[in-house]
Amino acid sequence: MAAEFVTLRRPRQLEHPVGDPEAAPVVATPPAVPSTSEENRKAHPTIKLPTFDGKLSLESFLAKLQNCSEYYNWTDREKICHLQAALEEPAAQLLW
Repeated sequence: MAAEFVTLRRPRQLEHPVGDPEAAPVVATPPAVPSTSEENRKAHPTIKLPTFDGKLSLESFLAKLQNCSEYYNWTDREKICHLQAALEEPAAQLLW
C-alpha cells in the first residue's frame, strides 16, 4: 500500500471583510485531516465474513475470520463480536 503524504501549509491571512486595516485579520484554517485509523478502515474494499452453521469446515471458517481480522486490523474484541455475529443455527448454541 502506498503511503500518502499531507503537506501542511501556513494559514494565509485574508483581508478583513469590512476593510478596516486596524481590525484583526481573518485567518483561513486548513481542513481537518481524518485520523489514520479512519482512513485505513474507509480505504479498503468491503469483504464479508461468511456465516458459520457448523455444516462446513471449521478450519476454513476460522481462516476466513483471520483473513478479515488482518485485513481490517480488528482488535481482539472486534474479532469476538464478528465471530458471535457469524454463528448460526447449531453453531450459535456455543454462545449459550
